[in-house]
Amino acid sequence: MSPTGPDPRRIVPLDAAGWRWAAGRLSPTNPAAQAPGEACALPHCWNAADEYVPGRELRRGWATYWLDFDWTAPEKDRDLRLRCGGFYGVGRAWLNGRSIGRFNGDYLGFDLDVAEALRAGANRLVIQVCNRYSRAVLPGIRDPDFHLYGGLGGGLHLAVLPRVRLRRRECRATLEDAAAGAVCIEIGLANRDGPCAALSLHVAVRDPAGRTVAEPAPVDVALPPGETARRDILCAIPAPQLWSPETPDLYAAEATLRCGAEVVDRISWTFGLRTAEFDPQRGFVLNGKPTPLRGVNRHENLPGVGFALPPALHAEDARLIKELGFNFVRLSHYPQSPEFLDACDRLGLLVYAELCSWKSVAGGRWLRAAETQLARMIRRDRHHPAILLWGL
Repeated sequence: MSPTGPDPRRIVPLDAAGWRWAAGRLSPTNPAAQAPGEACALPHCWNAADEYVPGRELRRGWATYWLDFDWTAPEKDRDLRLRCGGFYGVGRAWLNGRSIGRFNGDYLGFDLDVAEALRAGANRLVIQVCNRYSRAVLPGIRDPDFHLYGGLGGGLHLAVLPRVRLRRRECRATLEDAAAGAVCIEIGLANRDGPCAALSLHVAVRDPAGRTVAEPAPVDVALPPGETARRDILCAIPAPQLWSPETPDLYAAEATLRCGAEVVDRISWTFGLRTAEFDPQRGFVLNGKPTPLRGVNRHENLPGVGFALPPALHAEDARLIKELGFNFVRLSHYPQSPEFLDACDRLGLLVYAELCSWKSVAGGRWLRAAETQLARMIRRDRHHPAILLWGL
């Protein structure tokens, strides 16, 4: 594999100290003039101290978060996105008094364009969120058997991206033929009015030990402004190591997009090679071997934290489940953090992933919301070898 070089993407975390929050819908330009607020860091759950306290109801309603931060002059030919991890509820965001969009946290987060609102120097970000029950916000019932927490439960960051780029959620690797080690690498691309349309796509695959085991010939891509594309690149991995709960071996794929000699974009992700099927006579069959599923349900919460778990606690949950001797976990009853799914991939825990529902399925707006959430969840998480079922 060729040297990676500088990263054409830049991620600027906005979830450290410096945030304030207050109950209610405050001014989108100067919330501190209406309430001093409480200091917090993201991810944050305003119900964390209320949980499991006898006689205390979890607060539902609106709250306002705000952060003042400095920004250097934006780079040329870059997209600027404000991205947040998943949480329950709906909301709206402003940057420097300018609306940057409405959103549904949808347990999958949001992705907002801030290119026109972000400025060099001082900036103020204001986000209002609400965790009230709504029929059209999944799960769509007032009191499911899990808390409808309030707050910005996902971490927040600014992403500085090339306009001509690879689409991470359109990329994955699939095992076509286990005996031959044939693998198909799917790559999604987009040109958001960028300056270069004549591109070459380079892919390399590393084995679990970090050795390059496949590096197919580059593929030329013509991508005019405003267009998207997908390329399927076939490669052979000699003597592939199959992923399983006993041997959770992970490969790594790296895709690089070039315009001439210039690296335009680069992304990487891990994947596992395995076959899986449900057979009426043999049960669940993994890599050709009947595999009994023994597991637990997992909720994404903890007393004193609510749903605002840091990455280390997601990983610890997966470790404890594996340590208890289980090989399977059901994510009840909503999409859960990629940090937990990453840990399941590393440790060898099979996963049943669910959209947010509980004992109720409806039509109309509920069904449209469920279809949207299911599509978003599959698109985000389909590269995880741990996931063997999608459902509700």
